[in-house]
Amino acid sequence: MHRKRLLLLCMLTLLSLTYATAQETLIALGDSCMELYDTHAALGYYQQAYKEDQTHETRQKLANCLYQRCDYRQCITLLADIPADSMTHDAMRQLFFSYSYLKENKQLLNSGLQLLQRFPMDAEVLARLCTVLCDQDKAGDAVTFARDYYHRDSTNLLINRTLANCLYLDRQFRPAAEQYQKLLAAGDTTFLALYSMGMAYDYMNDKQQAYEYLLRANNFSKPKKPGCLYRLGMISVELKHYEEGLDYLYNAYYMLQPDKTVMKLIHDYRAKAYYGMEKYEFAYGEWKKARECDGTSLSYLYNIAVCCVAMYEQAKTLNPDFDQRYDTAIPRPLQEAIDYFTMFLEMAEDNDQEQDDETRQMINEAHKYLELYKTNNSPDNQQVKP
Repeated sequence: MHRKRLLLLCMLTLLSLTYATAQETLIALGDSCMELYDTHAALGYYQQAYKEDQTHETRQKLANCLYQRCDYRQCITLLADIPADSMTHDAMRQLFFSYSYLKENKQLLNSGLQLLQRFPMDAEVLARLCTVLCDQDKAGDAVTFARDYYHRDSTNLLINRTLANCLYLDRQFRPAAEQYQKLLAAGDTTFLALYSMGMAYDYMNDKQQAYEYLLRANNFSKPKKPGCLYRLGMISVELKHYEEGLDYLYNAYYMLQPDKTVMKLIHDYRAKAYYGMEKYEFAYGEWKKARECDGTSLSYLYNIAVCCVAMYEQAKTLNPDFDQRYDTAIPRPLQEAIDYFTMFLEMAEDNDQEQDDETRQMINEAHKYLELYKTNNSPDNQQVKP
């Protein structure tokens, strides 16, 4: 039935074009097939028309058909040599998105800029262009393009979302958060908006706001996103929601293995949570695992030593006769603390990099502890927090 309908349509078209040129007839037949979404038949007619005469029109007709058939390479071959002012808007878009599908970003940028010079309100092209600019570490340029469009039309959600993302990637966290707030107010609630807003507040050191939006992002996502889980876990620990933070961090751990960069952060924050809960043996174990992921960290060495002191003090509190269990003058937890403080100081002194205030403070505290061990064989009652 479909074939008969197509044949009848073609016959009617031929009758109406008796006096038309061969190329015009072939284009008209191709157009008729395209109206029926029969790109296979249309391709044959357009190819014949292109052989008759390689005009801008036949190039664009054939390129459109090839684009609809996802033959982006051939589409580019046909359109790339046509001057921009001789191309239709649709043809320019097809060239642009063909470059996008093939990830030829340099050509994409050039064709996108030419298109926007003629058609500056093409939001879809602008959004894609901004994304590519951000991928190439040109987020500042992307912000400029997106903001210019926003000033013409502040109601386009695609551009509003693009502007928010570009501001975030350009590390303009406060304007990004304000833009994400507008999106949420407009009902454009997405995981990326919630997550990025949470991270923006984290970078602004507003941990409570960061926690609230990351929590919403985590509840919004199905399945759970491991990156959001471990970030939420870290901020929960910083806010002293220790048990909640541990739950997020353990879930993220199994999803993100074996990335050592992330693993060391997860172990570090699990250790901080356990230390805050006064579960010093667990904290000790986590910081040792963190050090296995990063043997250059001074803070992990220092924190392991402090954990040893805390374990000793806790044991002494629970059992005043704890020291008598050991034949040596210094109980094993304190001897281990001495060893780690010594390793910490040796590494800190060998480190050629300039020391920050936190490192200098740790160095001073480590010297105080070691001096106390030399004189009293035990530290005073005040514990140093990691």
